[in-house]
Order: sequence, then structure tokens, then C-alpha cells
Amino acid sequence: MGKWLDDLNNFDVWKLHQDNWKNYQKIYQGKNLVSTSLPSSSEIQNVLKNINDDFMHTNPLYYKRHSQVVDLDKDTVGMFVNFIDDEQDHRAHVYAFLYLTLFILKQVGKMLSDKYEDKENFAVDLDRLHNHFVKKARQVAVKNEEYKKLLLEIGLWPNQSLQPTAESGG
Repeated sequence: MGKWLDDLNNFDVWKLHQDNWKNYQKIYQGKNLVSTSLPSSSEIQNVLKNINDDFMHTNPLYYKRHSQVVDLDKDTVGMFVNFIDDEQDHRAHVYAFLYLTLFILKQVGKMLSDKYEDKENFAVDLDRLHNHFVKKARQVAVKNEEYKKLLLEIGLWPNQSLQPTAESGG
């Protein structure tokens, strides 16, 4: 969406990408994908590139069997994942992807609010998620440098949030 707000002609290129792949690649590949309209676009682009490069692309039918999204009430959605991985590894990935998801939504919200100032409120409360999970994310990060790296590089958690404290055992 950021590329579309940068230049509406980019939408037409995206829409017709199967008919004109070379033109699409010029705009939507590598560093050219970074948007001037989307805040933190470069950081988001880098994380998504790393996820694409470093994580196995699994069979959607397989992993959908192990996850579900449920409306808990009119304002709350629950995400459930059944897993058999190491608990700390699982927690590190969940905290990283939760934070990343809201981080991206917050940046998209800023972009839309800037573009449509008098319209809907697109604010996303990333601080609320941060405050709710920071102690748990910090505990995982303090116990294992690889998990800390994952939280920082994939989750885009702020580094200062993951530093040891007396409470976290550091």
C-alpha cells in the first residue's frame, strides 16, 4: 500500500504484474520496494526479506491444522497454536511475530492517518502489547542470545526492552 500512496501508477503495475513482470520487478523488488509513505518501511522490508529467506515455506494445509483464530468476544480475537517445539523457542517466535504484526499495523495506520487526516482513526496501540508482553519477552531474551536476536531482528522489539533487569535475573 505504501508504494501505491507513493505513486498511484504503482497500483496498476502491481495489479498487472503477471502481464508485465519486468515492470513489476523494477518497482517491487529489493530496495525499490521501500516506500516513502510507509513509516519504518526499510525496517519492515528488511524483516520480511529475512523471513522469506531464512524460514522454511511450509505447507499451509499442514500448519493451519495446528492453529486457529477464534472470536472471543466482539472486541477480542484469540490466536491459538498447538505445538510440540521447545517452549522457550516457541515463546520467542510468538513474541517476535506478535510484536512484528502490530508494529507493521501501527506503521500502516500512521501512513493512512497522514494520508486521510480527517477520516477514520487508524491508530494501533503497540504500547499496550509491549507493556503486556515485555517482561515475558525479556525473560526469554535474557536466557538465550539467539532468542534475543530473533526478538530484535524478526520481531523489531526495542533493544532497551530486552536488557536484563534485577527482576529478569540480570
